[in-house]
Amino acid sequence: ISGYTAAYNHCKEIHDRPLCSLKTAELQKVIDDCPAGSNTKVQIKVVMNGIFEYGLQNDIVNKNYASFIEIETSDPVIDRIPFTRSEIDMLWTMLDNVAARIVLILIYSGMRVNELLKMPRECCDLKERSLNILKAKNKYSIRKVPIHDKIFDLVKGFYDMGGNNLIVNDGGFNVTYNNFATRDFIRLMKEIGCPEHHLHDTRHTFITVGRNYIDKLLLQKIVGHKPADITDKVYTHIEFSELLTAINKIKKI
Repeated sequence: ISGYTAAYNHCKEIHDRPLCSLKTAELQKVIDDCPAGSNTKVQIKVVMNGIFEYGLQNDIVNKNYASFIEIETSDPVIDRIPFTRSEIDMLWTMLDNVAARIVLILIYSGMRVNELLKMPRECCDLKERSLNILKAKNKYSIRKVPIHDKIFDLVKGFYDMGGNNLIVNDGGFNVTYNNFATRDFIRLMKEIGCPEHHLHDTRHTFITVGRNYIDKLLLQKIVGHKPADITDKVYTHIEFSELLTAINKIKKI
């Protein structure tokens, strides 16, 4: 009940509107303008759906416009700890370890873990120096990630192993998220003396360092974040070459 009440309170701007006058665009605006995370937005949609279903049952409306609302999922809010320079330097001394190579690629690309682990080998373009994400949780996450010069040989090493996915272990088998997250990553973090790290710290590290070197819009394009400004979101077109130049402005993370 408290969850429904909180979600309803996020809809204050349309509280005084007749239900039959509301359409998808106005409902979507309530969702998009809400500063809370995706879990709260899902709850708001649940409340809107319930109200429209009531309206249908009582001949107040002819269509459930709440059913057309789209919600962009967001990463869970967890305290993040960027990798330190000494921790990253230690990873570079462990290139015989598959997990260490994966973590370095994540740190220097800003990719989400599953974006990398599930990437088919053919989505890696070594000539263009890009990692192409064709399936994602939202349209902004579908993108080309430039390969930083620092990790090019690491990416090429995985590519040359010839697996179905880009990332495979020494036996040529795909590295699954569950095995990597619950076993390999934890072992690696203990080995370098920082067991407090979470997987998403790799992405947090890239963004934290990257904003000191890269234009905000270019950084958003690289990591797959939705620009807040309508001009950036709709009218600004960026060539991939700009992203490749931008990422290599980061000389050392």
